[in-house]
Amino acid sequence: MINLGLSITSLAARSRRGTAPLKLNLIANGSFGAGTIGWVPFSSTELAIEAGRLRVIAGATAIRVSQDVSALIQGQQYRLSADIDASASTGTVTARINSSISTSGSLVVLSVAAGQSGTFDANFTARAGDVVLFFNNTRGFGDYWLDNIKIEPV
Repeated sequence: MINLGLSITSLAARSRRGTAPLKLNLIANGSFGAGTIGWVPFSSTELAIEAGRLRVIAGATAIRVSQDVSALIQGQQYRLSADIDASASTGTVTARINSSISTSGSLVVLSVAAGQSGTFDANFTARAGDVVLFFNNTRGFGDYWLDNIKIEPV
C-alpha cells in the first residue's frame, strides 16, 4: 500500500480552509493517452488517434462515439467539458447523456456548430446513476475531433 500522506480528515480540513475540493473525472481515458480504450464507435463510425486527439470518422450511416459512465448521483449537478473540433463537420456536433445510445429522450448537454472548435463546457443534472455519454454529428456529415473530456461534480 502506498501512503500519500493524506487522510479524509486532512482533506476535509483543507476544504474548510478554502482550498478547492478535489475534482473526480468520471470519464475514463478522456485525454486519449491510452488510445481509443473505453470509447465505442457506433455502427459504421471509425475511430483513430491523431496528434493525441480522438478523430471520429464518418461512416456510411453514423458519426457517433460513446462511453458508459457510472457512479453519477441522480439529482446532482455535474459539469461536462471537452475540446471539440467540428471544423470539418457539416452538421452540429452534440454531446448527449441518456440511458442508452439512442438520441430519443437524450439530454443534449453541448452543441457545437459546424466549423467551430474550442473548449466547451456546460452543467447538467444527472437523471440516473449509470448513463451513456455520446457525441453525435446531427444533421450533417464530416469527421470531428475530441480531447480532454471530463465529467466532474459541480
